[in-house]
Amino acid sequence: MVLTLISASIAEFSDFTSTTAIFIGIVTIYKGWLVINNLMDLRFAVCRLRCMMLGYFLIVVPIILIAIFFSEEVRQLTTL
Repeated sequence: MVLTLISASIAEFSDFTSTTAIFIGIVTIYKGWLVINNLMDLRFAVCRLRCMMLGYFLIVVPIILIAIFFSEEVRQLTTL
């Protein structure tokens, strides 16, 4: 809960910088790891299932950060 409050306050009250985006991305990955291990109780599950769930956070968050940092290049690549 503390990480959520810190992330929300940073996003709400500070200027958007690359450091802010990276910090929020790291917090999102960490919170995803906590949810997978504790809430979903996959800590001792089959490695394939646990790795797929962890891989989601390890792949999607960097894609979002790439879209934030290189938005103009991504726009040019995706327009006709």
